[in-house]
Amino acid sequence: MQLSKHLTGFTSNEIHQQLKYIFNLWLEDFGQGNKEEQQIIETLTDFLSYNRSQFATAIQAKMNNYPSQCVGFVTENNDFYLDQTAFKKIFPDFNKKLVLAVLETRGILQISEKDKKVSRTPSDIDKARIRRYHLRMPKETD
Repeated sequence: MQLSKHLTGFTSNEIHQQLKYIFNLWLEDFGQGNKEEQQIIETLTDFLSYNRSQFATAIQAKMNNYPSQCVGFVTENNDFYLDQTAFKKIFPDFNKKLVLAVLETRGILQISEKDKKVSRTPSDIDKARIRRYHLRMPKETD
């Protein structure tokens, strides 16, 4: 704006005030926190909420009655075991290491033995015990 003041007719002070005003509006909309971390959590939460029916339960697994587009398993305690391919589809625009770090920091990603990011699915849910991402969503408080 400073470079175009000969076109706009604004003084340097008016330009400064407008820039400050626009920046404050931007802060109101977007805040000062890390938006990428927030987007990762929202993306996962939305996926789990809208696609819960695509997770097989222990009862479904025992009956070999899996959802048509099964993406993993959910336990009675609401722990999710998410297939690695589904994980990639949920976060196609994010760096995988960043997503895993954010989920681990927030206590959502449960780290298995030997500090591995993927855990073996419990045998009562999946006899094959394939490695999946073990996710535990925090309880919502009102």
